[in-house]
Order: sequence, then structure tokens, then C-alpha cells
Amino acid sequence: MQYDKRKKLINKIFSICSGMEFEEAAMELFLLQSQHNKVYKKYLRLLGADAGKIGRIKDIPCLPVSLFKTQKVLTAEEPVKLVFKSSAAGRTIPSRHFIADTSLYKASFMKCFEIFYGSPADYCIIALLPSYLERGDSSLIYMVSSLISKSTHPESGFYLNDLAGLAAKIKELEKINRKTLLIGVSFAL
Repeated sequence: MQYDKRKKLINKIFSICSGMEFEEAAMELFLLQSQHNKVYKKYLRLLGADAGKIGRIKDIPCLPVSLFKTQKVLTAEEPVKLVFKSSAAGRTIPSRHFIADTSLYKASFMKCFEIFYGSPADYCIIALLPSYLERGDSSLIYMVSSLISKSTHPESGFYLNDLAGLAAKIKELEKINRKTLLIGVSFAL
């Protein structure tokens, strides 16, 4: 995929302001993926789907999760910088998410966070993510670590097994009326 074309699409995606703009960008991204992502291109061919004849988001074929377990699903031409793996619940083969552009990946979740919550600097961000933290290849840990690094509150961080300390910290933050965000997985909460 040409760098200028990709950069133009990225800028378009991060400036969407309407449903129509979203639809246009999604269709453009679908067409780029159908042309430049080898795994997706082959999948569409096997389905007998003609990307040029698909005109609505709801008609875009979704790539099965099973292919993320067995194939290197990647569109970018540059080398892979990160590989995230799913938790492989039920002892199955983990899905893999290959990242070639870490700045785009970070910009995506940071922009989303800011749209819904505002600046991470305004929050004390506390994470309770046991088993994810120990793995080291979790996209959730990567995202939360990045958010914590943008927090200006010194108490932001991971609480691995210190549930009493976590509860006390939340009560303390409530007393001083500090905006706090607790990010955790359901089994830990």
C-alpha cells in the first residue's frame, strides 16, 4: 500500500465527524484491505466475493477469528514491530495481532479514549489485570500502560495482587474527589 495513500486514509479516519464520513472511510479501508492484505484477499476469493460490488458496511465479509490463529494477517509493507496474542482461554491456540506501525496503534486507542473520557492526564488510572500482566504479549497491557504513562497522578499503576491496597487507594481517591478510572478484567474485579 502506498505510504501517501495510507497516511491520507489515517488522517481521514481520525477526523470522522458523521455517520456518512464513517461509512465512506470504512468502505475505503475495506477496499484497501481487500487489495493489500494477502490473507483477506484470498479469503474473499474463496468466498467468491467481489470487493468492487460490495457497497455497504453490513455486507463486508468478516475474517474468521480462526485465521488469526493460523495466518499472519497483515496489510502493512513494513516489518512487524509488535505481536499481541489473545489469552487463549480454554487452552486453545492464541490469536495473533501483528502491529507494523506502533504510532498508529497508539494514536487509535488514545484518540478513542479522549473522545469518550477526555485526557488520560486528568485521571488516576488504576489497573487490576492479573494473568494479563504476567504474559507480556497482551494488547490490553500495552494500552493500559500507555494510558498510565499519560496520567499525571503518581498513584496510577497496576495493582497485581494487592486487593486491600487497591480498595484503600480507591477510597482515598474518592475522599479527595480525584477522577479515577479502574480498568480490570471481570474475574479479578
